[in-house]
Amino acid sequence: MARTCKGITRKRLHKLQSQDIRVTIKAIFYNPKTEEVLLIHNADDGKVSFPGGGLEREDKYSASRALRREILEELHGAKPSMQKVRNAPVLSSGRTPTERRHFKARHVFIILLRRRSIDKIWPADHEHVDFRVLPLDRAIEYVANHELTPVESRGLYIRALLKLEKQKRT
Repeated sequence: MARTCKGITRKRLHKLQSQDIRVTIKAIFYNPKTEEVLLIHNADDGKVSFPGGGLEREDKYSASRALRREILEELHGAKPSMQKVRNAPVLSSGRTPTERRHFKARHVFIILLRRRSIDKIWPADHEHVDFRVLPLDRAIEYVANHELTPVESRGLYIRALLKLEKQKRT
C-alpha cells in the first residue's frame, strides 16, 4: 500500500480502471488538537462517509489532484495545498462492492488530512449532506453502528479510523 497520496501512481489508477474498478478517493479531516473528525451523512441515501469522490475513466488526474478537486467541489472553507495533499498519509485502501452497473467493484483510498479548524468547513450548495464533527472514539462507534452504510465500506472506514487512533497514541 502506498504510504502517501503521491505514492498512488497514475499507472496504478489506470490499471484499476482498466479492470472496470471504480476508483474513489476519500479524506479524513482530523483536528489533532480536539481529536475530532469530519463525517458526511448523505441526506439522499442515508449513508455515512468521508469527503471525496470517484475518478471517471477519462480522468488523467493523479490521486492527489483528484482528491483536491473533489474537496474543492464538495466543501467550502477547505482549500488544502497540493503539497499538503500529495504528502498526506494513506490510512487505508481496499475494495468494496459498487452499485454502479458499469463497474465490477470500487477501490477506495482513504487519505488523512490534518486540519485545526474542521468546524469551519461546510458543504457546497449542491451537496445534499449533513456534516458531523465527532470525537475520534465516537466517530468509530457511529460508523460501526450505521446500518445504512454497506458493511464492506464500514469496515474500510473503521480500519482507517482505528489506524488514526493508533497513530494518535504514539
